[in-house]
Amino acid sequence: ICSSNNNIGRISLMLQRLRRELGTRLILDDDDDDEIYSFPTLSALASCTEQRLRELGFGYRAPYVVETSKQLQELGGSDFLFQLRKEEDRNTIRTALTQLKGVGPKVADCVALFCL
Repeated sequence: ICSSNNNIGRISLMLQRLRRELGTRLILDDDDDDEIYSFPTLSALASCTEQRLRELGFGYRAPYVVETSKQLQELGGSDFLFQLRKEEDRNTIRTALTQLKGVGPKVADCVALFCL
């Protein structure tokens, strides 16, 4: 969802802000004072408001992130996604993912390729 009409630098910045805001601090690198945060849990992401995501730089993507995180919770969260990992038919996977708000065929294919 974050990648639509976006470049890699901006996507990285958006996700860095999201992790810092909603994730858990994992590492503090004393050499350069860099902090590394986990990606937020689904419940943390679903509790974030559209306005806060806009403030973090998500722009028009903010309502899609909010709605999709809520949809994922309703579908079973990580269990839903883990079930998709077992699916062998890519059209079934694409259909399941494109039911999520803001997920089109290209994003669904990327999720299937890199995340499932």
